[in-house]
This record gives sequence, C-alpha cells and structure tokens, in this order.
Amino acid sequence: MKSSVKSSTLVIVAVGLGIVFAAAQLTPMVLSGSAGRPPSVGGTGSWFSGGMTGMMAAAGQPASIQQSIQAMQSPPPPYARVTRSNDTVAFDSQNIDVLVLAMIPDRAANLTGMQPPSYSTGDVFVIYGLVNPTLVIPKGTSIHFTIANLDDDMYHNMVVSSIGPPYPYMSMEGGMMSSFWQGGGKGSASLPVLSMMPFLPPADYRQGSAYEYSYALTFNQPGNLWYLCTYPGHALQGMYGEILVTG
Repeated sequence: MKSSVKSSTLVIVAVGLGIVFAAAQLTPMVLSGSAGRPPSVGGTGSWFSGGMTGMMAAAGQPASIQQSIQAMQSPPPPYARVTRSNDTVAFDSQNIDVLVLAMIPDRAANLTGMQPPSYSTGDVFVIYGLVNPTLVIPKGTSIHFTIANLDDDMYHNMVVSSIGPPYPYMSMEGGMMSSFWQGGGKGSASLPVLSMMPFLPPADYRQGSAYEYSYALTFNQPGNLWYLCTYPGHALQGMYGEILVTG
C-alpha cells in the first residue's frame, strides 16, 4: 500500500530530509556523489553544500525507463552470484556496479517473477532481478550504486545505514537524524548514516523517462548494514534490504 501523504508541503520537507549528508565519524567509509554537485566528505557532521536550493536542484539525472529495465534483466556480471531461492546476491570482486530500481511491487513481480519478501507491504527495490535482496560483499569492496526511480507516482531514494528494521514512519528521525537537526544531544557525534541522496521524482511512462542518481561507497569494516528508502512511510512498509559485509 502506498503512502497517502502526497501534499506539496510534505514533499518539500521530505526533499530537505532526504538530501542531508552526514559523515559523522565514519571515516572508514568513502562516499562520492555523481548526480548534481558531489557531496563533500569531511569530519563529524559534514553537510551537503548549497542549502535548500542546492538540495532541490540535485534531484538526479534523466534516464530511460526501457534501458533501465533492460539493464536489470541482463545477465549478471561474473563477479555477482544471484541466488533466487534465498533472495541473495553475493559478490567476489572488490570493485562492483549495482543498479537499483525503485518501483511498485506489482511491477517488480511482473518484471522479475519474484514476489516481495513477507515483511514488505509497499514499494520495493529490484537488484539483479531480485526484490529487496540481501547483498553479500567482502570487506574492502567499493560499490558504485546507480538508483533509478521507476515508480510513476512516488518519490524514492536509497541510502545506507547501520540502523536496521523496524523503522518508524519518519525513518530519518529518531535514532538516525533528530540529533543532527537539533545540533547536538545524544548520538550527535556518531550518526549511523553512511550515505544520503536526494529523493528522485516519479517516472513518466508516457515519455519513457525516469531519474537516476549515482554514488560510490567503500566498505572497509565487516558487519551488517541496511539500504532503505527514507521517504516517509516507505521503510516502515518494508522498502529496505540488508548488506552483509564479510571479514
């Protein structure tokens, strides 16, 4: 079920929430953004420069819906082992490309033949023909993510965090971002947000066009991480998956 909140006021606030970037003592992680102006990584509490104007201007680059679907349906590269039975993609390279498509669950099922995980009741991510799969990567891997929004009436993004489910309605508040907005307080020195990006506008199927955004992350520590959409209500409804970094 899609979120029923679609007012322009909320969208503007959500865009503001969605593009704030924080490094916050996560020096083992290396991040770069390639859509719009790249975010700068600094010490604790680094911010995306440009204020609200810059935030709203960096809403991704134009992309073709057809080409995005064809790329997703192409055979995986040799370094990616796709296991449909347990919804997992395991990588044996340390320099990989991952295309992530955001879409409604019915379209995902039609394109992949896969049903969403049991925890998912809303929109989903499709990666290598799987729905919200677990990504297994070796320590030291650099991933170049390209996220394309193929949903025709919802904004989406995909960020990486050390916070796992369950998620609140405002998934970037509480444990993730509230202390950042407050300028201090508990957790302000160790925000568990490893990447941020703007919300991508809905796709236009009449024109065959969508929006995409790319950034890169290097995972230098083993552990469990999560990718999720931070639009209000989406992670709550199960728009997330796990990243397992092996030692």
